[in-house]
Amino acid sequence: MKDKIMILGGANLHCKLVEAAHQMEKETIVVDNVKNSPAKLISDYSYDIDVKDVDRLADICRNQNIKAVLSAYLDFCQPYYQKLCSLLNCPCFGTDEQFKIFTDKELFKKKCLEYGVNTIKGYTEKELQSLDVVEYPIYIKPSISQGSKGQCVCYNKEEALRAINGAKMISKNGKVIIEKYMAKKHIIQVTYLVLDGIPKLIRTADQINGSDKYGMQHIAIAGISPSKYTNLFLKKVNHKIKNMIKHIGIKNSPVFMQGFVDEDDFYFFDPGLRFPGTEASRIFKNVMNIDLMQAMIEFSFSGKILSLQNVIDEDTVYLKNYIILNLFPFIKKGKIKSISPIDNLLKINGVEYVTYRHKVGDVVDDTKDVNQRIAEINILGTTKEKINNTIKDVYDILQVLDVKGNNMILDRFILK
Repeated sequence: MKDKIMILGGANLHCKLVEAAHQMEKETIVVDNVKNSPAKLISDYSYDIDVKDVDRLADICRNQNIKAVLSAYLDFCQPYYQKLCSLLNCPCFGTDEQFKIFTDKELFKKKCLEYGVNTIKGYTEKELQSLDVVEYPIYIKPSISQGSKGQCVCYNKEEALRAINGAKMISKNGKVIIEKYMAKKHIIQVTYLVLDGIPKLIRTADQINGSDKYGMQHIAIAGISPSKYTNLFLKKVNHKIKNMIKHIGIKNSPVFMQGFVDEDDFYFFDPGLRFPGTEASRIFKNVMNIDLMQAMIEFSFSGKILSLQNVIDEDTVYLKNYIILNLFPFIKKGKIKSISPIDNLLKINGVEYVTYRHKVGDVVDDTKDVNQRIAEINILGTTKEKINNTIKDVYDILQVLDVKGNNMILDRFILK
């Protein structure tokens, strides 16, 4: 009889976990409240149960002898993953307190400052009442949320008060973060894999946002690895973050952090006890021979990650001199009538993997957030010129038509 693993969250990002479990001859059970979500369609079994209902999920695990639970790429699922693991006494990335630190942006900022890791200058709601204290523009966002929802730039007190009310409605704990607006600053993402309490930097990425023209200047249209700031990061802040992770007590887990680069220093604002929400792990497997997905399955059953102990080193972050580009094309509002077949895109030289975020029949609104992404397209190359040639071919072939026959692609991107 095969060992069984329950995977929380059936979004596209978790398909690779189901695939990895099958390769390791494990039986998969995917759960969320979305009927026929992508990972469910390839799983052995599935349940249409909200991941918040951890007591019910725990009963299913006990009754069906499910010994492992996992969520590795979906921010929303992470707190419930920890609670379910706690109920079942099975391996988990962290404790309740550790997950709170890497989910609640306010707690994260306090922990960063404790270990000398810079964060963005912030304000309290009380300080907002004083025009002498607050330096506009400011950025307001929910303390706990996903997908850039509820975030807003404010240029005066009146706008700020409206934004606070909106952000509180979205924030899971009803709290908001009020920060200096880091206009036009570069964003860096860093990912660690902690093995037996030792944090190992495996990836850096520069986030490239959409254009002001379409109001997408706060949403990533692409991410490129390695970051052009990798050497500076290693010199100035890597040791501080590693020290923080060690003292928080993380033993075996991915750790994701996002920050701004300003005047040769780094200011962090967004964390996660997970991998970033992309398909870059697939390229790691193909190019680096580092199977992060199977490592997560291994950990879920054993509580250890032995398979990567002697695989990840200080050069891993440089990706063997390859460039990885994650491209997230935006689409306009409308109802989708047709989408180019994935196979057409996979034939393009340099395209490694494609996953669509929407399907024919979906109605997309002008939300100016990640909901307007039509796809994630993973591109691999050795030079920017080769990457740009692939991007051009992608935009030439990718068509998303609305019911009136108009191409819904919103913004074209090229590496500069």
